[in-house]
Amino acid sequence: MRELQVDAFTHLGPVCVLQLYNVVRKEIWYRPDMFFFRDMLMMLARNKKVDEAKQVWQDLKREEVLFDQHTFGDIMRAFLDNGLIPFPELREQDSGDD
Repeated sequence: MRELQVDAFTHLGPVCVLQLYNVVRKEIWYRPDMFFFRDMLMMLARNKKVDEAKQVWQDLKREEVLFDQHTFGDIMRAFLDNGLIPFPELREQDSGDD
């Protein structure tokens, strides 16, 4: 699965990746995964797809996915490195680390 994600993020456009994202989440074997969502958010940030990133963020909140502080920092950095201000919901994230 990991190889499929990396290949998709590298070679497909954001629209195709979002279609793949929606298909994968409907599969019987799918389990919410912090890294799956991190990769989606980082790819969307690199492509300046803020509205799509907000949708992915809502999905991960519904699925109760929590990020550790390092993964959360990676996501924030992806937004900032691409000239985007992280949307309010992202800035208010409480990471899973205590």
